[in-house]
Amino acid sequence: MFELNGRKVTVVGLGITGIRLVEFLKRTGANITVSDVRKEEELRDEARRVLQFAEKCYLGGNNEEAYKDADMIIISPGVPYDLEILEEKRKRGIPVLGEIEFAFRYINKPIIGITGTNGKTTTTSMIGHFLLVSGRRAFVGGNIGRPLIEFLNDYDKWDIAVVEVSSFQLESTYEFRPKIAVLLNITEDHIDRHKTFENYRYIKSRIFKNQNDEDFAVINMDDENVKKASDGIRSKVISFTKNSKHLKNGIVIFNGKSIISYAKELVHEYFLERFHLRGIHNIENLMAAIAVNEIMGLSRDDIQYGIETFKGVPHRIEFVKEIKGVKFYNDSKGTNVNSVIRAIESFNESIILIAGGRDKGSDFNILKNKVKGRVKASILIGEARDKIKDALCEVTYTELAESMDDAVKKAFRIADPGDVVLLSPGCASFDMFRDYEERGEMFKNIVRNLLVSEEAGGN
Repeated sequence: MFELNGRKVTVVGLGITGIRLVEFLKRTGANITVSDVRKEEELRDEARRVLQFAEKCYLGGNNEEAYKDADMIIISPGVPYDLEILEEKRKRGIPVLGEIEFAFRYINKPIIGITGTNGKTTTTSMIGHFLLVSGRRAFVGGNIGRPLIEFLNDYDKWDIAVVEVSSFQLESTYEFRPKIAVLLNITEDHIDRHKTFENYRYIKSRIFKNQNDEDFAVINMDDENVKKASDGIRSKVISFTKNSKHLKNGIVIFNGKSIISYAKELVHEYFLERFHLRGIHNIENLMAAIAVNEIMGLSRDDIQYGIETFKGVPHRIEFVKEIKGVKFYNDSKGTNVNSVIRAIESFNESIILIAGGRDKGSDFNILKNKVKGRVKASILIGEARDKIKDALCEVTYTELAESMDDAVKKAFRIADPGDVVLLSPGCASFDMFRDYEERGEMFKNIVRNLLVSEEAGGN
């Protein structure tokens, strides 16, 4: 915990994380400076409101004056950790912390941290749902939308924090120590920011860095990169797998119809008939969630009830509508190549894929084998559309679109009854949208308008 009264603290980035940081710091008596590359008129109303709490504001660029006299610098996840000015301040001994690290210093309650390339949001939401329906007072946030700093706003309201942690957040941690750390998978992503895959994998491994033998690590033993990232960790390891029925202490799939937990002499079986989510990847997410909630002491019946009542999260293979026998699914949160593969593997139907956006340094050739024979056509949008077309044009019909509206209409014209139109971009959204949520909401609204036009006799 830091003594902040009268200290000079610079907050970099005024997204929702930066806004909540400024609100918290105001209550501590800190002398606040804010910095954002956007101009004031480009900020959301809530961000403009908190400017009044700051002694100094530097907007419209990355002004070095914002850092000049800082005793501490707190950065939002979107701010690159390797900015030259930040590196200079670190060398001078000035703390440069991410919001997750900063908030952690003030929390003396158990934290469950979930990371991985794919499935973080679903698994975090699932774990939180199980805890909440069992009567536990669980805060659910982090990279999922509610910054961890919000935990401190109602500290006495919560018993535990369930936190999605991205690589952007992990790279700025030092002492962050979750009681239970979950590493779901590691595949290529964010190479544009982390430079190499090896560095990205190392950053993911930081979730275990400060754990000891009183803590727990939940890991996917089927993922070789997860196993490499978890080498040498000191916490108690609970594994989950879809390939083995002989674990002495872990979670496995049994005959595709149930999940069995082996914990010493205690064996629990959980049934999947009423599990609502599609795809083997969601079974993996579920196994991780079961492991965490068993560690937390939930009963077998509480966990089974959670399995049957969890309906998924928005923008993750989210069913939107069926129009003339064509089903539309929104997977806007699928922002890397492997998430597209997971989405494709979730369907037996013929797929018309809508993909594209801002490239993050991905190799789209990886998609070829999964697309061939399963994807009837690919409708491509955004900055990466030509790169994706070059990768896929030999294995499926490809067509370029100028907008999301254009893409949806072209996909619908190609689709036959029984087909699936799947938005799974495999890219960031920032070339055309504020974020993946705005992209997904636009897709859903366009699909709903298609339904209206169908009822009016259009196509």
